[in-house]
Amino acid sequence: GPLAVGYYLNGSTKQLKSSLILVGVANLLSFIVKYTCLKCICASVPALMIQSGAEICSSRDGDEEGHHENAYEDEDDEPKCYSSFITGYIVYFQQDIAIGGVGASLLYLNVMTTGDIMTSYLIWRGISLSSIGFVRGATAITGLLGTLIFNWSSNIYPLRIIATASITFMIACLSVSLVGAFLISDGKLSLSILVVGVIISRIGLWANDLAICQLAQQTVHKNARGIVGGSQHSLNAFFYSMQFICGLVWADPSQFYILCMIGYSAVAVAFFLMVRGVYLSAAFQNVA
Repeated sequence: GPLAVGYYLNGSTKQLKSSLILVGVANLLSFIVKYTCLKCICASVPALMIQSGAEICSSRDGDEEGHHENAYEDEDDEPKCYSSFITGYIVYFQQDIAIGGVGASLLYLNVMTTGDIMTSYLIWRGISLSSIGFVRGATAITGLLGTLIFNWSSNIYPLRIIATASITFMIACLSVSLVGAFLISDGKLSLSILVVGVIISRIGLWANDLAICQLAQQTVHKNARGIVGGSQHSLNAFFYSMQFICGLVWADPSQFYILCMIGYSAVAVAFFLMVRGVYLSAAFQNVA
């Protein structure tokens, strides 16, 4: 999509309306594909359509006893209800995957991802829209490659090793991007190093995301997966919004290096959290 639109525009704004229509048609087609796939999945597994916890929640509104205790009971017990924002995070941080999950959410603070902020910076540096479309297409391809690598490596190595190795690979690529972008005087060469490092780092990002999600699926009790997943997504959204808040504070494109340093620091903290909360955690030593 981005690659096709970038080449179609080719530095001109006259075809902007047609490009927007092209993107809209692509989104509509993707919606049809997603809907068809979900319909097939639900037809194959009818249990996914059953909302088993809805009636239970309505019948327990007045029962607050044990509200802040452990979020789930024995495996044969019915799921509890979670109506409180605070309770949701209490449940989340009771999980073994919580430290690794926080590390994964910190990755959303990184601006070196060919997202909106970095795209604006590349345009400011004089990169054509067709080239930006190519870069975005390349990041999508390397992200897909990351999923394939995860699928292959998960049959050989434990998930905790995959999670740690993937974020190590990611921070190594971003280190090259950071050094190349701001310590090399040659403008074209520095931009090339920045972009190539970001593109390749997507392999580690996607593999790490899949490893953390898989660890959560295997270690979080089935009755708590909904609230844990919702809390994880809210953390992701929080750090993603912080990325744009930082972009408002340091809005001058010449200050892009500050945003890169903030994002790189977040990835570095995420690396240490992954090592401490996933690789060294006793809870994941026996998880395949």
